[in-house]
Amino acid sequence: MEEKYIYQITGYQIIYNLSRDNVKLQQPLIVKDLEEFRKELIQRHEAQGVNLSYVEMKTE
Repeated sequence: MEEKYIYQITGYQIIYNLSRDNVKLQQPLIVKDLEEFRKELIQRHEAQGVNLSYVEMKTE
């Protein structure tokens, strides 16, 4: 049986060419797919990359 997880995003770092922005969320976000969320942030901010701060939670 495959274990399933959801992720509570508490903040992230947006990586630009020569700088970085740190974002701390007041209200954590719950997502099912980390990579999909990361891709959305990269596109929205036209960034090179995104580092996520999250808590992994097992679902049943």
